[in-house]
Amino acid sequence: MQFLGGRICPTIWMERKSAVERRDFLEEVMKGVNEKSGVPILLFPEGYCSNNTQVLQFRRSIFKKGITIYPIAIKQDCRFGDSFWADEEFYMYLLRVMSSWAISYDVTYLDKMCRFSQETEEDFAARAQKVVSNFIGVPACEFSGLMWYSKSEQRRLLEVQKKTCASAIMSYMVLDRSESNDGYHSVCSRNIDGLKHGASMDPFNS
Repeated sequence: MQFLGGRICPTIWMERKSAVERRDFLEEVMKGVNEKSGVPILLFPEGYCSNNTQVLQFRRSIFKKGITIYPIAIKQDCRFGDSFWADEEFYMYLLRVMSSWAISYDVTYLDKMCRFSQETEEDFAARAQKVVSNFIGVPACEFSGLMWYSKSEQRRLLEVQKKTCASAIMSYMVLDRSESNDGYHSVCSRNIDGLKHGASMDPFNS
């Protein structure tokens, strides 16, 4: 696959697990960007496959000052075939894709973007991610594809999910505050108390 890809289009390869190769890759990309030849370099800033339901967090390394980004919004039409790689073995994935009726994508070239003077690499990457996600109509994920492989990212995602669930539960709770004779305040939730008796969780019907 690498040989075929290199013959079709000049390609820069790297082993993502190697810090040295990642550094050399970035240097090669920056060298190509700064050359006067004006040859564009196509990158996929997510760095991982995604299943068309969200835009993963963009890698920040290329979002530097003086670099012009030309975002491309790509959205797959899954009605005829799904090219998302979720198979255990590559040959199974290849067989599924090659036997699909068609693999269809909507590709839109968006307006160019440059980094603002007060913007960090993270901010610029997040802004570009948001532009793409808004255009294709899916959420911008605050996690990268590492969440599928990294234990620390999985733990961080779990904490975010816990906080989100807690906020959702609290939004249904209508708190009553009442002062007792001894001066203390008691707080209770009509919804939670009512839930024990089979009442609705709708605070407006309490």
